Amino acid sequence: MRLGRRTAGRGQELVWAPESVSKWGKWFTVHIKPRRGQVGECSWARPMSSDRPRAGSEALLLACMTWGRVFARRGVPILCYHRVADDAAGDISTVAPAVFREQMGWLQEWGFRIVGLEELVSLLACHEPVPRRSVVLTFDDGYESFYHEASETMRELGYTASVFVPTDYVSGAASWEEGLAGSGEKLLSWEQMGELAGAGFSFYPHGVTHRPLTQLTGPDLERELRESREVLEDRLGRPARVFCYPYGDCEARVEQAARAAGYDGACGLTPDVNWSAEQLWNLCRMQVLRTTTRRGFEARVTGAFRYYARLRSLVRGGADRRPRDDG
Repeated sequence: MRLGRRTAGRGQELVWAPESVSKWGKWFTVHIKPRRGQVGECSWARPMSSDRPRAGSEALLLACMTWGRVFARRGVPILCYHRVADDAAGDISTVAPAVFREQMGWLQEWGFRIVGLEELVSLLACHEPVPRRSVVLTFDDGYESFYHEASETMRELGYTASVFVPTDYVSGAASWEEGLAGSGEKLLSWEQMGELAGAGFSFYPHGVTHRPLTQLTGPDLERELRESREVLEDRLGRPARVFCYPYGDCEARVEQAARAAGYDGACGLTPDVNWSAEQLWNLCRMQVLRTTTRRGFEARVTGAFRYYARLRSLVRGGADRRPRDDG
């Protein structure tokens, strides 16, 4: 029994079909049938073994990348990192420096260009076409390890990035969530941020206290949006016109408040690429995690990861923007 059939570009036919159901679970095969030539296919299975999460993720990623090549959407991915540190006890958001260096090398190898966040926002706002094979790099929370690890790698390659900082914690420690890996780790100082800004890195508000904005109203919400920007612009002497919602937590009311506070755009955590001005107040970003493989990284920068994320969300019964053990 076929689950669906759709005609793709250039006469291709894409079919998802369950091949069998057994103790191994359901097997799905993607058939890509050109008008002429051979049939290409990619299968995803759910094996019953200790390797099931990784094997299943890799196979599903491959299927989604096949789908993405057929139904390509032109847009710019924004990658979201948190900590880059040699920390065996780090949580899933912690990427090892050697792995980060390898990922930046892949971008160079694959011919991607790094664009600034404000450049992307300007292109979207003016309804200009977004550049192909481009990617934006962002880092949440402003950990000091960014200064010692990530920025060094990017400087060597001529890359830049945008860093989102909760202004009450600058020069202090990440103490907004006790008990999590990274809690208590030292954050960037104003001096370090000033040096990095002079080297081409950008800094933007991540709120004042890193609280979920959908839980705030009135003066508290306005303070998180306005004060964080004012402090950053005053201390660094540079405009900071893009906001980042803590935890990717936003709704229409919060988006409207960010617009009223004078921002040009704001970043969330919806896994997709960015191609339209309608996305400006919840710019899509894809998190890079400790468990992200080469295939998972490629799926993110090519945009195919959006299909993977939606399928995983359906399996889990709804969207969850917290980091998970994904590909």
